[in-house]
Amino acid sequence: MNENERLYEIEKLKTVMFEIECQIQKNSDKVENYLNYQIEANKLMWDEVPAPSDLDDIAIMNQYIDEIKVNAKTREFYLQLVKRLLRMKRSPYFGRIDFKETGEVAESEIYIGIANLENGSGDIIVYDWRAPVSSMFYDYETGEAQYKCPAGIITGEVTLKRQYKILDGKINYMFNSNIKIDDEILQRILSKSADNKMKTIVTTIQREQNRIIRDESHKLLMVHGPAGSGKTSIALHRVAFLLYRYKDTISPENIVIFSPNQVFSDYISNVLPELGEENTYRTTFFEYAQKNINKTYNLEDMNDQMEYLLTAGGKDYNTRVEAIKLKSSELFKNALDKYILYMKKEGFKFCDIVFGGKIVISESELSDLFRKDYAFLPIMKRFAKIRQRFNYILKPFAKERYEEILEENANSGKYVNKKEMKARSRITVKNEMQPLIENINKMTSINAYELYYNLFRNMVSFKSLLSGVIPDSFNDICRFTLNSLDKKNLYYEDVFPVLYLKGLLGDIPSMSSIKHVIIDEAQDYTLMQYEIIKQLFKNSSFTMLADLNQSINPYLNIGAYKNIAMVFNDIKKINIKLNKTYRSTREITAFCNSMLDVGEEVEYVNRPGKKPAIIECLDENSIADLIKKDLFKEEEKDINSTAVICRTDSESRRIYQLLKKYPKVHLITKDDTKYSTGIVVVPSYLAKGLEFDRVIVFNAGSGNYISEQERKLFYTVCTRALHELYIYYCGKITPFIEGISKELYNELQAY
Repeated sequence: MNENERLYEIEKLKTVMFEIECQIQKNSDKVENYLNYQIEANKLMWDEVPAPSDLDDIAIMNQYIDEIKVNAKTREFYLQLVKRLLRMKRSPYFGRIDFKETGEVAESEIYIGIANLENGSGDIIVYDWRAPVSSMFYDYETGEAQYKCPAGIITGEVTLKRQYKILDGKINYMFNSNIKIDDEILQRILSKSADNKMKTIVTTIQREQNRIIRDESHKLLMVHGPAGSGKTSIALHRVAFLLYRYKDTISPENIVIFSPNQVFSDYISNVLPELGEENTYRTTFFEYAQKNINKTYNLEDMNDQMEYLLTAGGKDYNTRVEAIKLKSSELFKNALDKYILYMKKEGFKFCDIVFGGKIVISESELSDLFRKDYAFLPIMKRFAKIRQRFNYILKPFAKERYEEILEENANSGKYVNKKEMKARSRITVKNEMQPLIENINKMTSINAYELYYNLFRNMVSFKSLLSGVIPDSFNDICRFTLNSLDKKNLYYEDVFPVLYLKGLLGDIPSMSSIKHVIIDEAQDYTLMQYEIIKQLFKNSSFTMLADLNQSINPYLNIGAYKNIAMVFNDIKKINIKLNKTYRSTREITAFCNSMLDVGEEVEYVNRPGKKPAIIECLDENSIADLIKKDLFKEEEKDINSTAVICRTDSESRRIYQLLKKYPKVHLITKDDTKYSTGIVVVPSYLAKGLEFDRVIVFNAGSGNYISEQERKLFYTVCTRALHELYIYYCGKITPFIEGISKELYNELQAY
């Protein structure tokens, strides 16, 4: 880049910064003006109608209220505009492409930032990264290029590609590049310390990531890739793109993000605001379940189930494990389908309802209404229709009986007051009709909890629904489940079947206002959960992010991507695989990949660092002492976040007690809703999705992480590390490390 180009860029930045400053001032004035309008309208309202006494006063007050609302809404619009401009002021743009459209003589200079910026003439001087033309920055090197816009495909040539690092009005660096971003700059960005919130990747979006973010052709995107491949970041940037692309029809209220836990929801909460968008609703599947399960039941969440699986023993442990396997299987889902089908055909018995010796509605009429007339509806809606129909049929009987009683009362001579006589007659009729209403209500009532209970109680029928595939521990599973339900305990593995039954019965409201659903850690959902999600969000499109190698629960997961496709077989979908990881150093990545024997399949950024350290200690007390010593020596400037990851919550709480007297130490539990930076102590299953500069694995020996079912959990724990990974152990080390080449880590002894 020559001197003239450098000076040109400096002047360009000055022009853009001046425009931003002018617009900040202009729009800040509007924010203040509309606040004053609100205050003035409020004052006038109370001066003119201090105590509204008639319809005219109320009409005047409503006019003022409407004016106040309009002013408030307009003020909020300009306030958000100012906030966006202030973000742009820090770094107005990060890229530039010069594009010569086919058939045109002149080239267009396209500067790309987090939002559009127009000058006083209405010309765009900075393009939003989500604009169609900006896609070329991510997708093409210099040379032939094209982009898709509402007018069609625009072709041409990218003659220049330039990247910038601008901070507070100054260019830190800029360079021309034939590729989107060179490895040196990417390494520099990835080498930064982790913060307490996930950051945007808008300046480093890769071509394959951009494809996912901008996809408009598929109703379901299944995105899978290794730890650190940017799946969550991609999904959040996709949300920002959808809000930009469909701003007239989609708002943040129309999008929901399912996260693994509330700590992770908080961890990702800054990304959309940094991109200039409001946050969407973030929740967990369990939170949804809590709102739709009878409050008389004690619900176990995923974290409590994981804690049980990692710590429990005793006579019922194996039975419950087998119960979890069964209840998360396709076999069980199909059994529930057959169960409801049976209930529709034969499960309900009706009888004649008789009043005064006359049949109000016959058994055959009720049966026909249920099995023929309303057969297109789910069971609960059929019953509602039947009750509605019965009430209609009952009216002539009630009217006739009322006339009889009224005549009897009139002839009895007991009443002088006709009004009282009529009221007494109505009460008598109501009391006589009440048994009939109770009868129809009893015949047309159904309860998902009772259905679920009866399924396990009627073991012969249950076995027939399983099509002959009967687990060896079937009787024990039924006993165990009935015992827990008797105690009003709904274990995590029972929550989804009950919800699924409610859905099949027509007892789950559809979330029709939601237009797009993001499901993170999609591998940890079961087939039945996906069936529920499909029932809930019938009008939605989906982005699902998964890595089967990070299935932390060996018994509750989707098992294979084809199972998701099977559920959503009626919509257009695409399965996209990411092969590159950006999180960890090459040493940590190579070590973790070897644990699962996936090293050849996963690419990674060649960012050098320390080898993982495997440290043998005498016992757990010496591990704790060594961690304390290492953590609280002179602080390292490049280490902002450290996680001491323990296998279980109980172990985390014990280690936290040893460390809590030191500053910046936080314990993460399942009840936390905020993510804390500094030094955290966290159980293994709550660390997923998060990343830390340094990860310390507490005791990967002494029987911890020994079962093959925990291999992926251990892999997930180790892949949380960006820069440094330390694995302490005493006794015999986990077998997951024994097969790894010793060239990939350093062995140390602490005694």
